[in-house]
Amino acid sequence: MNHVLLHQQLDGMITGYWISQSIYAAAKFGIADHLKDGPRSVEELAEATSTSADALYRLLRALASVGIFAEGESRQFSLTPLAEPLQSDVPGSKRAMALMSGDEQFRSWAEIEYSIQTGRIAFEKVFGKPIFDYLGDNPDKAGFELSRIVPTSTEISVIEARKR
Repeated sequence: MNHVLLHQQLDGMITGYWISQSIYAAAKFGIADHLKDGPRSVEELAEATSTSADALYRLLRALASVGIFAEGESRQFSLTPLAEPLQSDVPGSKRAMALMSGDEQFRSWAEIEYSIQTGRIAFEKVFGKPIFDYLGDNPDKAGFELSRIVPTSTEISVIEARKR
């Protein structure tokens, strides 16, 4: 890989949170739910979500640039296959994950230096308790029931490693 491509790849990694936070905002405002019946103008979406039409337009264009939502004529947006799981009522919905990742997890990751320096868990520093205790006390925080969380194999490995 040449030097320029490596720098571009690193740039994408450094700024990757721009997209994840944009996905979070779209999930927070329920954009995918508002588009489930077909394309809508950004003005209609802004009115439905109590947001600024110009700011929402910039958000949706950014997400459309990576395949989440599609922009049509006259500032209209529609769902794409990548955006469909951001709907709240579809099987395999990723909306709750986007909400949790963009809020609690994002705030916890901002404390990574604390974790590296102390060996302690940043989530516990930020929220005062382990994540599953927090979710048990705040199941509405991410809009899902704790029983619907299915840890990935990586998360299970991390949990098992901590037990040792």
